[in-house]
Amino acid sequence: MSYDSDIRASSRPRITRRSMIATALAFSTLATVAPTWAQPSTPISRAEGDADALEVLRSAGSEVLALETFTFSMETINGSSTIFPSVELVSVEGEVRRPMDVSATLTVKAFTQTMTASAVVVDGDVYVQNPLSGGAWENMGSAPQVATMINPDWLLLAAINLIQEAKITGARDGVTLIEGYINLSETLGELEAQDMQELEQFLATGPVDVAFWIDETNLINQAELYGPIFASESPDVEKRIELAGFNEPVEIEAPNI
Repeated sequence: MSYDSDIRASSRPRITRRSMIATALAFSTLATVAPTWAQPSTPISRAEGDADALEVLRSAGSEVLALETFTFSMETINGSSTIFPSVELVSVEGEVRRPMDVSATLTVKAFTQTMTASAVVVDGDVYVQNPLSGGAWENMGSAPQVATMINPDWLLLAAINLIQEAKITGARDGVTLIEGYINLSETLGELEAQDMQELEQFLATGPVDVAFWIDETNLINQAELYGPIFASESPDVEKRIELAGFNEPVEIEAPNI
């Protein structure tokens, strides 16, 4: 679903367990910057803005956490998002089954080629279909951080918890548009020194504008982020996240290897 903006050859990259886990660790640690949502009534402790906008976002965050299954897509709609050396993320599409099972297809650009790779996380074990090795499935072992990397709901919840100057800027056809910004540099100072050292090489620290489209059932249909979260992304990068298929049956199975 999308809404108008008026409501708003020589050496090939190799996806190794080490490079995947290092990148996933940055995602996982970043996700912990935002407070844990223990109960639906838990307030957004870091968010600031208009009271009506914050209440809608609080309810939307609780609804996301209450989902048992959903489908998602995350697309780079402007600029570039590099996730591994010489590997640029174009899009991710997949499905989630709580608590940590994920099945996703990633479209990436490596040098001049566009290719797809599949990833499955079942009970924390990660399986990757690596296009650089003929599409064979590889068992990466236990790495629950990778589920965080390919499941966008952590990013949505972090943005909800960290949003500043939140305000309702539009409403149409039962959909409410809320906009604001997040600034990770204002929250990273609370981390331990070792965590900071791990993240400094990965994260951008400037403000990132965010927008949420929330329907009449308090479910997030779409969100967009305007600016880099990670240092490897271009300054003009923009991402679009869409959620659908709420609590519909999904099949996520470990591949036969």
